[in-house]
Amino acid sequence: VGAAAVAAASATGACRRPPPMGAPFVRGLCSGALAAVGAVANASEAPWALDAHESRVLLSRGVSCVVIAGSLVGKMPQVRAIIRASSAAGVSPLSVWTEMVSMGIQFAYNIVRGSPLSTFAEVPILFAQLVLLALVVAWANGCLNIHVFLSCFAVVLGCVAMACHVVPPSVTLAAYAINAALGFVIVLPQVIMNCQRRSTGRLSLTVTAMTFGGITSRVFTTFVEVDDAALRFTISLNWSLTLVLLLQFWVYRSPPPTQVEQTLTVQHEALTQAPMKYVSHLGHIGSPRG
Repeated sequence: VGAAAVAAASATGACRRPPPMGAPFVRGLCSGALAAVGAVANASEAPWALDAHESRVLLSRGVSCVVIAGSLVGKMPQVRAIIRASSAAGVSPLSVWTEMVSMGIQFAYNIVRGSPLSTFAEVPILFAQLVLLALVVAWANGCLNIHVFLSCFAVVLGCVAMACHVVPPSVTLAAYAINAALGFVIVLPQVIMNCQRRSTGRLSLTVTAMTFGGITSRVFTTFVEVDDAALRFTISLNWSLTLVLLLQFWVYRSPPPTQVEQTLTVQHEALTQAPMKYVSHLGHIGSPRG
């Protein structure tokens, strides 16, 4: 009977040795390690992994943030320089007004086309600053009147009308096509004035350098995020023309010869007249007038 009982217990597993208490923990630890290795192996499929195009877009957004932050300064150093000097010598009013109109058209075109805000958010900021700059230049030149204010209001109203689709989109597209030619009108009068004066006058190097840096950044962001041949051509043209204007600061880094001659003449007259004044005062000593 005892042998039969042992045989039956062996058949049902009643006498089988129980597993050690740590076995479930070890198996769980091994399963977790294998899962971690699998997650690392499949990291390329993780949501935070970026391909080449997404990386360029992310970099483009970062550059756009820098450009937008820089536009908050924008034309303000130029405005400040003109107000402090009470003179707009060397600043072409035609270039300022043309750039203002061009910025307004760019803003309306980007709104109509539905471009990403990150690719043109600085345009309305610079547009407002150019309106202020046009008024300051007119004030410094002594021609600020009601006609100047009405002209600025008309430009702003026209740009808002195009952006709000009050003007047919075909008109906005045609205006932007003409805008490429405005790039020459913006820069060429200033370049010609600098060549004639052989000086950049009151033109701000800081503003020009910041404009060139912003346009350079926009060339990258436009080619990455916007598939529009017209926008790409316009931004490339503006970059080339602004580079020419920036190079003039290096070409005309020294004052023109006429200005140097005038300075030397004034200094010579001051040096020659000063001793004569002292002699005249000495001659009055002891005289009735002295």
